[in-house]
Amino acid sequence: MSNIQSMLTYFLERYDVQYEEKDFGILIPFAGEEAYDDYIIIIQLEEPWLRFYIPAIAPRPDATRCLQLMQVQDRLRGARLIVDNSGIGLVYELYVKAGLAYEQFEAALDTLTGTVSLLLPYLFSPAAQVIGAEYVG
Repeated sequence: MSNIQSMLTYFLERYDVQYEEKDFGILIPFAGEEAYDDYIIIIQLEEPWLRFYIPAIAPRPDATRCLQLMQVQDRLRGARLIVDNSGIGLVYELYVKAGLAYEQFEAALDTLTGTVSLLLPYLFSPAAQVIGAEYVG
């Protein structure tokens, strides 16, 4: 077990989140108030990168919504949107060659969960025609 992996276990316990260790990485389930608020975060260590990944939080949007999401991408801090055939996901990467501080770990999880909280209602709302800066902070 690498130093980063052992730090991850400590950081997850300090962050006070339930998690499961799998062959492919660490899985953190999140349950929200709405049905569409349920998602998972997968943490994978591929040194020197630590990747926090949320797969398919929403179905793949139409072309117009994809263009709007590309515009939102520039406003996101740290997190990057992923749009593929399975849907819309998010990723946050940390370069950990020099080590990992708890504040970096916490910022990654807070950024991802905050971005999901802001985007999900609009991704699932048929009335939402424009996703703008007011929704992304």
